Amino acid sequence: MSKKKILVVDDEPTNIRVIGDILSPNYQVKAANSGENALKILESNLDVSLILLDIMMPEMDGYEVCRIIKNSDDTKQIPVIIVSALTSIEEQMQGFEVGAEDYLAKPVNPEILLAKIENAMENVKRMQELDFAQNTAMTALQSLNEMGKISQYFCSLLKTKSVDKIVKILMNLIQSYSLSAVLRISLNSENIVHSSTHDIDRPIELSLLDNLVNKGDIYSFKTATVFNQSIISLLVTNMPVENEEFYGRLKDNFHLLVAGTNAAIEEIINEKKLLADFRKEKDQSLKLTEIIESFDSVLEKIKEQQSNYMEATKVVVSDLVKEMEDAFIYLALSEHQEEDLLARVNKAFEQIKKLVDRNCVIEEEIEHIKNTIKTNV
Repeated sequence: MSKKKILVVDDEPTNIRVIGDILSPNYQVKAANSGENALKILESNLDVSLILLDIMMPEMDGYEVCRIIKNSDDTKQIPVIIVSALTSIEEQMQGFEVGAEDYLAKPVNPEILLAKIENAMENVKRMQELDFAQNTAMTALQSLNEMGKISQYFCSLLKTKSVDKIVKILMNLIQSYSLSAVLRISLNSENIVHSSTHDIDRPIELSLLDNLVNKGDIYSFKTATVFNQSIISLLVTNMPVENEEFYGRLKDNFHLLVAGTNAAIEEIINEKKLLADFRKEKDQSLKLTEIIESFDSVLEKIKEQQSNYMEATKVVVSDLVKEMEDAFIYLALSEHQEEDLLARVNKAFEQIKKLVDRNCVIEEEIEHIKNTIKTNV
């Protein structure tokens, strides 16, 4: 494993040599004989692990060098230990004010120097671990906040049965991320609705979205990402691609949002269709009921007419037989002829009865049809 690099800044070569002898067994030592040279070295070599900085130097003293180092984003994380013969409380306070991590008096005690270096580097390690933990916690809190938004959004979906209201809620959620988006909803092949987070319609966005509906569940290009489902498609035009972690999390979250929204709108469409089918069936049922009532009325009239017809036929035939019997006296028919004539009349009467019976069968068939219709209504 390579040795960590320490930059020693001092205008006295003897001091650099003494400190170099102490550090060289454990560290790689780099030297600068002025503040300006130290800053130049740091500009070209940012892998310095620690700086030992003298205060009393010409042109630029150690306090100024430390202030510049701590004000730069590139070097502010490098720990600085001031090494100086000035040991008063005022000098130490000034070192603290410019951002130094520690203060060591000259002449240098090797054991104290090594202990302070080790302690400073350990503190840097702890600070890095703390920063990582804080960043992880912040990421977790952000993720929790995002999931809270999504949960609240899904709760809102459960409370509304209006597609327009769902679209409004979704657009507001997207705007809460400071994102711009265009939404496409295909209610059916002839009813396609577009909505956007901005007031000005951009025809190129609408056209682009219409042409990307078959590109899969998630399709990304440059800063834009399209999320597709069976009914809705969402085009987000300014995804935060520069923040890879946030970008990945947003893609996952928005895929979930679009899938859930699609399911909610699909349910609304199905409910409306079921309601329309129910109303249609109800209308048909009412019409069938009217037909059945009409059947009943006609059937009763047929029965009444048939009954009257049968009674009238009986009377006519009965009268005819009586008249014929009375007329036999005057017709001078033989007994055989009389019996033959009456037999013919009775035969005709039986045929009439059969015709009436056939009509009764038709009545039964009509009654069966009517009962079948009633059962299916």
